[in-house]
Amino acid sequence: MKIVYVDEPSYLPEFATAALQELGDFKVYRDRPTGKEIIERLEGVTVAIVEWSHLPREVLAACPSLKHVVLVTTGYSRVDVEAAAELGIGVSNTPGYSRQSVAEHVIGLFLVCAKRLVDATAIGREPGSTYLDHSVGRELYGATLGVVGVGSIGSWVARLGHGFGMKVLGFNRSPVELEAVEQVPLEELVRRSDFIALCLPDGPQTNGLISAEAVRSLPRGAILVNIAGNGCLDQAAVAEGLTTGALGGVGLDELPDDDALRQAPNLVVTPGTAWYTQNALDRNIEMVVETVRSCVVGRQRFLVNRP
Repeated sequence: MKIVYVDEPSYLPEFATAALQELGDFKVYRDRPTGKEIIERLEGVTVAIVEWSHLPREVLAACPSLKHVVLVTTGYSRVDVEAAAELGIGVSNTPGYSRQSVAEHVIGLFLVCAKRLVDATAIGREPGSTYLDHSVGRELYGATLGVVGVGSIGSWVARLGHGFGMKVLGFNRSPVELEAVEQVPLEELVRRSDFIALCLPDGPQTNGLISAEAVRSLPRGAILVNIAGNGCLDQAAVAEGLTTGALGGVGLDELPDDDALRQAPNLVVTPGTAWYTQNALDRNIEMVVETVRSCVVGRQRFLVNRP
């Protein structure tokens, strides 16, 4: 059986390479191919491991030997999963491998904003500076945490929030039951939360979910953290909230599009690194190897379609 990693691996340690070589004729490419190059690379291949490449219908249809696509990512929008099903190709993803890392990142951004650590670091480097030169911070303990999107990641954020002694509210489009998480409508969650974590999938259904009205209804000084795409935010309203002090801080894991928001005070931005820990990388590649192993023995796991 031929197994090909069709594009540039972010992380492929020796133990994973050795394991994949034991499962079949394994080859890895270390660049990002065009559609034509993908078709050439998948000639005679049964299992394709994909990290960056897009696999539309026309590419999949040109790969008659392909039976399994194993995605290194949790998201699977880069593959036409319906076309794959019609062509008898199973598509598997890697769910949940980074949820602990992302949840910890959310809490980290809350702490950076609440303690105003970015400003504190700059002030602390100045000779003769004291705490009186710095804006007063706030505690997480006893505050209300609102988690929007209580799924794999959001449930872990809730768990960590409880560890800090926070009261936790939750909102999910599909009702879920979580211990010690009070499920409330989004409008109520926004109105009552001192800290809000947006743990949502990025897409049309969540676009603009946190509107200007929602931002205005937050308690004064509330801190907002978003580890989803920024499309769920009214960025202009968030910028205004930070500028006027209505918002006490905002943490994002993606650079905002809005110029005013990029210049707003107490905005903390990380470059998509919420998931990026060694623990998550190891879990991810272990899941990939085990999913390929399941394909080899005919028991696909983590399927996102039904071939």
